[in-house]
Amino acid sequence: MKLCVALDLPSAKENLQLATQLQDFDIWLKVGLRTYIRDGQEFLKNLKNINPNFKIFLDLKLYDIPNTMADASEEICKLDVDMF
Repeated sequence: MKLCVALDLPSAKENLQLATQLQDFDIWLKVGLRTYIRDGQEFLKNLKNINPNFKIFLDLKLYDIPNTMADASEEICKLDVDMF
């Protein structure tokens, strides 16, 4: 079992500072809906720049009709996340 740390602080800067403090640990980072909408794909790239071995859980709580979910899933797969 591995620790999963939620990056749900009020700003990207604070979340990136937290990730930097955790860079030496083998952990998962959870990026939720608010953080992703506010900070976007660039934020995910910044996390991987801090530590390419971070596992990223993109927690968007998606729910829609099957075709829309399939399309959304294909796009999320392009974001270099480990789980959604």
